[in-house]
Amino acid sequence: MHFPIARLVEHTVSNKPLDFFLFELYCSCLEEGLARVRTKEQGGGYIGRYHNFPELKRDSNGMPTFSNLFDGPVDYKNAIDRDLSGLYPHDEAQHFLQSVSVRKLLEYFRSNSRLASFYPDPPVEKFTAEALIALSVKELIDRYIHVSKTTLFDRDQFLPIYLPKETYFLQEELPIELLVPILFAKLDSERIELDNGMSIIEIPEDIQLARAPIDTFNHGHHSLVQARATHALQIVNLTIPNRDWITSLHFDVLTDTPVLKETGLFFAAFRVITGIPTGFAQVLTIPVGWAAHYKANLRPIDKVAVKQYAPSLERGAWNDPIPTVSLKLLCDISALHKNVLHMSNELQFSLALQRLNSCFLRDDSADRILDAVIGLEALLSDGNEALTYKLAMRQGALMKLSDPDRVRMTRAEISQIYKYRSAIAHGDSTRMRKNETVQRPSGPVNTVDAAVGHLRTAIFTIAQHPRFLEPLRIDEELLLGCSIAENS
Repeated sequence: MHFPIARLVEHTVSNKPLDFFLFELYCSCLEEGLARVRTKEQGGGYIGRYHNFPELKRDSNGMPTFSNLFDGPVDYKNAIDRDLSGLYPHDEAQHFLQSVSVRKLLEYFRSNSRLASFYPDPPVEKFTAEALIALSVKELIDRYIHVSKTTLFDRDQFLPIYLPKETYFLQEELPIELLVPILFAKLDSERIELDNGMSIIEIPEDIQLARAPIDTFNHGHHSLVQARATHALQIVNLTIPNRDWITSLHFDVLTDTPVLKETGLFFAAFRVITGIPTGFAQVLTIPVGWAAHYKANLRPIDKVAVKQYAPSLERGAWNDPIPTVSLKLLCDISALHKNVLHMSNELQFSLALQRLNSCFLRDDSADRILDAVIGLEALLSDGNEALTYKLAMRQGALMKLSDPDRVRMTRAEISQIYKYRSAIAHGDSTRMRKNETVQRPSGPVNTVDAAVGHLRTAIFTIAQHPRFLEPLRIDEELLLGCSIAENS
């Protein structure tokens, strides 16, 4: 089931209840629930704690690291669900559903068409409408105590906790932001603006804590890798449908093609400029002005674990020095990202970006060299005749625009890259060993890394000069001596 993400046209956050009667009913529930908590605390009754509650720390390299507290904050939901301490007389020790205030709230949910349709009874007993509505009350009580630091009810303190839940109940479209943490890179700025409603931002501490994985290993995703991000790609002004609690619960950001495409374009631009072996291991959905659930004082977010990074990062990369991306490079990323967005509908350019991203998601040299060469061919080829020669000449020509001293060396390296790719394709281990490095003045460089570097250069140069998407223009202007100014 797929519920699409849409662009938000306009959103305003109210500081007053939309349904005053619903607010009053929840106020009554809170007063009664808080009284139960006070009674249990004063009587010395046991109230359980959260297990696997996240704790945020920082490594010596400044990267976040997460651990789980077995004995976390008090979970006040336990104090009002059932009387497990024997404190109440037997005939009063009833489930919280039987309280007068909660029964009135349940009746109102049934009588209101929007609220009644929001919690349809699914064919699972634990997820009945009554159970879910009662859970909302218990979560609000727990949240109230953790935020206000008191068990005495105050309407003014309760209102900002209540309003996000009311929005969740009543609005048919819910505004969200997406954050995609950028792995294994320190960024030298708190915020960089990008095009198309996107930014690079430093991840706030409350979101850092809330994004912590519950388990050390979650469906094959590595929590030590997931943690290593200080900044994230931010995508704003999005909405998800909210016909009922199931709709908003089951939207899948990973099936949303436009979001995935925009994320891929950003990481391509980031990799072109920096060459850092980065990626992402989570996609975070940040509710804007609403909350489906509360957990103690954690910020309400939804997190999806993904594996969009090279497997090598799981082999101790968290212990390695973390590269820093300077403000200048961040500005270069922003500028390139703008060009990439404008050119992303060009088939050959889009293919080159996809292949570049693939180079950074693989460890196997054979896969990476094939990706890099396919990306170069997408940009520089106009047919199969004299392919190696044409690519060597055209990549060398593009190098004139960025590093003229490397033109001759570039042509030689492209020829050697093709020899290495051919040796891999034919299983010729002798030729593979002979061509596994290219020689540069600074020392030998792995041929695969050289190929990926040339693809990055080609993408960067063509993004600055889009007319060179036509390879014949490279021949005319850069190889045959026609000046760039004449053809601008």
